[in-house]
Amino acid sequence: MSGYELRAQHEAADPVGRETTRWHVLRQGAFVAMCGYRIDPVADTRPIADVHAIAPECRCLQCWQWWDAVEEVWAEGSPREPEP
Repeated sequence: MSGYELRAQHEAADPVGRETTRWHVLRQGAFVAMCGYRIDPVADTRPIADVHAIAPECRCLQCWQWWDAVEEVWAEGSPREPEP
């Protein structure tokens, strides 16, 4: 579909481990999300095809707004994407 993926933003979980608090949209292999958030290199990933399966409360609002704009541009037939 594209060269993008979803990556998790994690916070420490009590008493040990980590918890996913938010999902971000990134270019594949990148560690900075479209919103500018720096993602841990070992963060969980999901394919961009899962973008609509992420619960709204777990989405980064800025990343999802950007992704909506990308999908709109592609739906209009343009091979280009908006600037992040």
